[in-house]
Amino acid sequence: MSSLLAHAGRTAHVAPPNDSWSWNCEHGRLSARDSAMPGRWRSELAPHLRYWHDVISARRLGRNWTGAPDQHAHLTEAVWMVAAAQSFKTRSLLYAALAYSIDEHPAPSGFILPRLKDFKRVLKGRIRPFFEDTPQLLRHFPVGIRDRKEKITYEGWTLDTMTLYMLCGELPDDLRQFPLRDLYLDEFDLLPLDADGEGDPIEIVTERQKTWPRSRLTIGTTTCTTVANHGWRRLCGSTHQRLMIECPACSGIQELHPDQLRTPDASPDEIKLQRLAQWACKHCGSLINDDGTKEQLITAAAKLGRWIPGKWEVSAKAPKGGWTPRAAIDGNGRLIEWQPPRSTSRSGQMNALYSPFVTLSEFAAKERQVNEIGGREAQITFRNTWRCEPTLPQATIAASVDQIHVATSGADYQHGECPDGPLHVATVCDQQGNQRQTSWFPYCTFGYAPGNMWLIETGDILPGA
Repeated sequence: MSSLLAHAGRTAHVAPPNDSWSWNCEHGRLSARDSAMPGRWRSELAPHLRYWHDVISARRLGRNWTGAPDQHAHLTEAVWMVAAAQSFKTRSLLYAALAYSIDEHPAPSGFILPRLKDFKRVLKGRIRPFFEDTPQLLRHFPVGIRDRKEKITYEGWTLDTMTLYMLCGELPDDLRQFPLRDLYLDEFDLLPLDADGEGDPIEIVTERQKTWPRSRLTIGTTTCTTVANHGWRRLCGSTHQRLMIECPACSGIQELHPDQLRTPDASPDEIKLQRLAQWACKHCGSLINDDGTKEQLITAAAKLGRWIPGKWEVSAKAPKGGWTPRAAIDGNGRLIEWQPPRSTSRSGQMNALYSPFVTLSEFAAKERQVNEIGGREAQITFRNTWRCEPTLPQATIAASVDQIHVATSGADYQHGECPDGPLHVATVCDQQGNQRQTSWFPYCTFGYAPGNMWLIETGDILPGA
């Protein structure tokens, strides 16, 4: 009898559920049509994202999943990642989470892009190759040319287990049309602040998740632009976590900040090609050479899940903004304790130094080149896409803590109204939409006073208006 029961136990054994990281390690593929490294998904290039995969898995598998990064991870309803360009955030976080959910936890979902013109380029050039070259996902596609043509469209994908709706962030009717459990937002910082006069597009579409209170999940990835746009506001309005590395000399904890790069008096090409840049610990001043040590430190921090929450603000010491960790750190910079965030919304930030494709010297060379010969536009682009820091308001007054607080938090007045306080009102109009028969001119109206600024209204001036 005992042997019979043992045999029954072995045959009835159920394999443990897949988590997001394990699923992508086993099944993930990169397509030759949109990747410089086609073939198997290489987890060694994305150790910095492991924590976020575990947060997503905890939400999917529940509080008892043993791989959860902390006891509160299963409560997470939204993940917002603001990261430098080419930091693997889209393919190895957004697409990876989408693939895992489609194969293991299917439910009606929405994929949101900022503009109508993005759909053909992104869906045809990136997402569809990713699906078609991943066998585990391709098996969910309709079989046959005719069925695929009818069911895989720019409006939505009807798969064998679920429907993935393609939604445009410019169109509020798109965003409110379907009940959705999961939302995937690509470059959400570019979404309009006000969708056709009907409010915040992110708030509109998340209202469609109400019928899944215990399983709904929103994942958004983006680079940042201005401090008042969706990216930085969502980052600052949530946990604002950053990956903290440990100095090999003094064990001091700190983020991998670009301001700590040190370079000799050399040309940008010499710095880049000869790998002359070093990175200095802010606690002990010891230097890290550009010899792969940076990557080792990132991997070590990622294994410990050391994504520590913090607060970003503008101050006299940090006129362009500075981040402070919410953690107990001793006088020598050593980490004593930090509490995992107990929040339904988590957010993270990564500059380009965390990218597996950017060396210390490449970053330093690019920054020197921009500072030497680049204009203001080049500096803004570098700040947004390399340093992953927002553009601050350009006004006749210096940015203040109160001003940034207004930009990164909610307002107590309605769009189109002028609140109490402004002494001057200015409207800025851009001609970027001038396209002959379809001319449109975006504008912003701001109010100014010493030490403060208010956004009053944004919109489009249409032909004949």
